[in-house]
Amino acid sequence: MLYVRRDGEAFMNQLYLGIDIGTSSTKSIVIDGMGEVHGFGRAAYDNLNPQTGWVEQDPDVWYQAVVDSVREALGKVQDSRSIAGIGMTGQMHGLVMLDAELKPLAPAVLWPDLRAADEVQSIKREYGNRLFELIGGPIATGFLLVSFLWMKRNRPDIYSKIHVVLTPKDYIRLRLTGEVAMDPSDACGTGAFLPAVSQWAVDLLEDLGLDPEVFPRIIRSSAVAGMLLSGAADALGLQEGIPVATGCGDLQASAMGIGIINSGQLLVNVGTGGQVFQLLDRYAFDPNGRLHTMLHADGKSWHVMGAILAAGLSMSWISRIMEIQGVNGISSLFASSADVIACQEDLYFLPYLVGERTPHMNERLTASFWGLRAEQGKEHLFRAVVEGVAFALRDCYDVLSTLTEKPTVIRAGSGGLKDKYFRQTVADVFGMPVEYTDQSETSSFGAALLAQAGVTGEDLDELIGRSVKTAGVIEPDMNRHRVYEEGFQRYRQLAQVTTEIGS
Repeated sequence: MLYVRRDGEAFMNQLYLGIDIGTSSTKSIVIDGMGEVHGFGRAAYDNLNPQTGWVEQDPDVWYQAVVDSVREALGKVQDSRSIAGIGMTGQMHGLVMLDAELKPLAPAVLWPDLRAADEVQSIKREYGNRLFELIGGPIATGFLLVSFLWMKRNRPDIYSKIHVVLTPKDYIRLRLTGEVAMDPSDACGTGAFLPAVSQWAVDLLEDLGLDPEVFPRIIRSSAVAGMLLSGAADALGLQEGIPVATGCGDLQASAMGIGIINSGQLLVNVGTGGQVFQLLDRYAFDPNGRLHTMLHADGKSWHVMGAILAAGLSMSWISRIMEIQGVNGISSLFASSADVIACQEDLYFLPYLVGERTPHMNERLTASFWGLRAEQGKEHLFRAVVEGVAFALRDCYDVLSTLTEKPTVIRAGSGGLKDKYFRQTVADVFGMPVEYTDQSETSSFGAALLAQAGVTGEDLDELIGRSVKTAGVIEPDMNRHRVYEEGFQRYRQLAQVTTEIGS
């Protein structure tokens, strides 16, 4: 059953299913052609940690979570036969290893896994800064490439049986359609792909003694990669033959779900970590390896991305130390500290609780308060942490700005940026307005938009413009911005001292 357009308009009564294979849960959302949400479901799971620093998951657990979350979402839909397409997204970088019968050989190795530290160092020694131009940025533990190399060196019994390697969302799409493929955005996240030319890095793989033949074919993100198989349809409660779009990485899906369509918009996202993201109309890379350049899911753009490691983590950490519990407790702390400007009192927090990525790329950095005084209370400490996270994101952006044009607006992701006081802080620190939506599940929403584009043939930017609705805009307080500009320069001085100590 293939759905087409009539008289240039999409069938607005059709529904689209977006599935997000996350690190801690799978989320499924059902939207219509105007972006209205009709159903949502979530199924959680745990990581496997067989050794210190190892982070794994059973791929078949994902599949059961897909079944459970989709059925929950469909339970809120009047007629599941109106589902016209399915889109996929998921956690990036992870390694799924399949045998000749396309069955998992071992648990998947996820992005937080640390076992391949030696492999990362050996690649850095061999390639140096040349690697940044090749793959668009630095390599890190948890990337598919280095996990794959670790398997070759340490588990030849598994490596010798590998027929194909996939990322998490691609394994689920295989289970749904029987088709083996990967999209360019997730391929960029493996560390084994050339974003400048959208091809696997065959020379790099062969230099490392890895078999390029196990890497799948590349299909654009919004293309229909296959049709829903009978067995999968029965499990999900859907009709056989529904088109399934290739999908993309979760960051790219979130960017679409938050309304990013041009380079004048800067995505600022805060979850456990934090990211800044901006579109490029050409391939460009940071020669110092502080950023990642990847192909975007729209099929026509690249994007550059910088990341910090402890954004929401820092705020949840200080809340836990203060014994502030629950969402309401943290919200009240945001409100009670809103009038405090910590940096104006020379109080700073450097949010390096688990090291730092952009711009320092140093896992040995540690967090610290600077300027603590006896008269300061919990509101001052919390506010210093909030400002420290905003300064770290701004630090990230300043590196990003060496490759991009100046944006005119920030589009706020979900997580910590759902709080109006934090949105205001980001607006004030950056000196830019912050637009936000009321859609919290931006990745699964973006996946559903890809399904709609694949099925109807509509332009993805038009779909995003029609479906993603701005709930409000936070304008910067320019008086505070001037204070924060001075505070940011002091923050960077303290960061430099911390970097020298941690080197």
